[in-house]
Amino acid sequence: MKLFITFCIFFTVLFGGQLSYEHSYKAAVQKASKEKKKLMMIYSAPWCPECSYMKDVAFNKPQLNRYLQNNFVLLDLNVDKDDLPKGFDYVGIPTFFILDSSGKRVGKLVGGDKSLKFLERLKVIK
Repeated sequence: MKLFITFCIFFTVLFGGQLSYEHSYKAAVQKASKEKKKLMMIYSAPWCPECSYMKDVAFNKPQLNRYLQNNFVLLDLNVDKDDLPKGFDYVGIPTFFILDSSGKRVGKLVGGDKSLKFLERLKVIK
């Protein structure tokens, strides 16, 4: 049992913590405001390989995972089910809208990145 717990702790530390996603724009903005964090609104689809890669692999790289947990509330919207809030548009998926804690758009990243360059691109947005 001790070995199992050690194994779980090791992989949690190694691969970062579990990211949680909001699924309501209004709730995500409220949470970002309360926590004084930025909001990353992710517009994606489960059938999109690049979208899945970003959520399942890239976001679990320790540096990016920690940065997301410490700085963002994540809002996951599905292109097949969810409309973007008024004033937002997209050309392709995945699209990552960066909003300040009040819900004002401050940046937009289109497409994923199979390296930590995504983290570098994200850090440039103030």
